[in-house]
Amino acid sequence: MTYHRWELHPSEIRNIQFDALYYDKELPQELIKEKYLKWVQKDDYSLLMRKDNQKLYAALQPKRGNKAYAFKNATKNEKVLKNFFDSTHDSLSFIYPEDKNQAGSAVLFLTGVFNPHEVSKAEAWKLCKNWKEYGGKQQSSAIHLFRANFRNYLSRYWKKKGISKEYIDKDSLMVSQVNIESHSSGYPHIHMVVIMDRLIPCYLHKHKRGSLKGRSTWRVQDYKFVHDVQQIWARCVCPGGHSFMEVQAAVGDRIIDHDGNETSALAYCLKYSTKSLSKLSANEKDILTHAYLKFWGARSIIGKKFLERLNALPIKDSRHDELMNELKTTRRTLEEIHEKFSRINDELGCFVDFCSSDSAQFVRDYPRIVESLERYMMEIRQELADMCEWQYLRTISFCPEDDQKSFHDAIRLHNEMIDSAKAVLEVIEKE
Repeated sequence: MTYHRWELHPSEIRNIQFDALYYDKELPQELIKEKYLKWVQKDDYSLLMRKDNQKLYAALQPKRGNKAYAFKNATKNEKVLKNFFDSTHDSLSFIYPEDKNQAGSAVLFLTGVFNPHEVSKAEAWKLCKNWKEYGGKQQSSAIHLFRANFRNYLSRYWKKKGISKEYIDKDSLMVSQVNIESHSSGYPHIHMVVIMDRLIPCYLHKHKRGSLKGRSTWRVQDYKFVHDVQQIWARCVCPGGHSFMEVQAAVGDRIIDHDGNETSALAYCLKYSTKSLSKLSANEKDILTHAYLKFWGARSIIGKKFLERLNALPIKDSRHDELMNELKTTRRTLEEIHEKFSRINDELGCFVDFCSSDSAQFVRDYPRIVESLERYMMEIRQELADMCEWQYLRTISFCPEDDQKSFHDAIRLHNEMIDSAKAVLEVIEKE
């Protein structure tokens, strides 16, 4: 079994997380950062051979934070950003011609933070993802709870505004995109772009103090609406808590970030998915964001309905897509089985053979379950390989200090020799 989270076994990661969550131990931030940098700076290349002409190609494998990961997401986000720009300038927002300080917008830019006096750093990161406790009990993340509660709130809000029930469809009330980032302290915060099905009145607010002093941002006119949204977030983080959420409207797709710069709301949300940790651009916040997201297994959320609303759903080969999803699900199941086996084996130890419980039976069936899942994964990979024009040969890894020039030169020489051989054969055939 290959583990992709640095040198740490998943059970070791789980132990660090549980020590921080339930025994009040500090997260080893420097260790997490060090392991992440060591992992991301090691370049892993897939050596591929084209089936029709036998030429070799080295493809850098995407890892969170490397160049291949940034390029892949930048390409994927290009259509989404373009359609978001067009929609916000067309139907999702407008400025009143007679009063440039008044507008209507269906797009909200929300920034939610976690109160450090209510939740620890580890608890805050736990709230950023769905979490499975011992015993298999699933807990929803604060983000998912907020989205569900906000959707219900919007339904009630529009009814109070006099909109008839038959014109309110809960499935289309709102769609959202969520990005999770780290502060320099290591605490997470979220940015969320919400597209509602109706415009809400906004006004241009000029800031008189703080980091945005002198700048103007679009705010929702209805103060009760803003207060209710903030209360929903505070309750989702900690019942009776006081975690804060900033509510900003996006008019013409533009917002003002915390540094006072004008930018696209969606581009700001997606910035870390397209940011690589090169020596020139990486700073402490960039590294901590990628490292903690990798460590906790959290990720940004950009849903199918959000892409549908922007008419930006990618066109994919349905069978290939189905196989890839099945492979990911099976791999995740296999990792969970390894973790469960490790935990139960530690609890029962040498008494496994004398127990008749379901846990003991699972330990005895463990080799058979793993073998069948691995065989199933091999079958999926084989079908995927048959569909592809390229044949995967092997993975070659390079540490940061390794010289990769000879590797790429060897591939180029191999391809030149193939071209030369083909040219010779063509001459012989003509003669």
